[in-house]
Amino acid sequence: MGKKYQRIELNVLGVPPVKHPASNQKERNKRRQVKLRQEALNETRRIDWPVNLYEKRMKLTIFYNRRQANIDSANIIEGIADALEGPCYHNDDQLVEIHYSEQVKSRKKKYKRDRYQVILEPVDISKDAVQS
Repeated sequence: MGKKYQRIELNVLGVPPVKHPASNQKERNKRRQVKLRQEALNETRRIDWPVNLYEKRMKLTIFYNRRQANIDSANIIEGIADALEGPCYHNDDQLVEIHYSEQVKSRKKKYKRDRYQVILEPVDISKDAVQS
């Protein structure tokens, strides 16, 4: 086994999965969720994601380069958080810090495809860091 990493970084082509897809998008969204989950599973195996991190509090960062999809950011965050349950952590209630950034190009210069990056890392919240 190689060195154990304390960070997962995924770069995915396409529209991210969402929590609440439109009724005509449910099957397509399911494929997006499976794709992200498989990418996460492959990465956890590749980097030898430590088992003890499945219980830790986590920080989730999402960078989304939007081409034309019309989805609200909260729906995207929830969809990605749900897809990472299992491969990366036990439950998305372990997410204690979330950062979301979206980039949309102008009408003249659009992205060729939607793409997004997901970064997941443990957050060390010690008793000393919490102020009363």
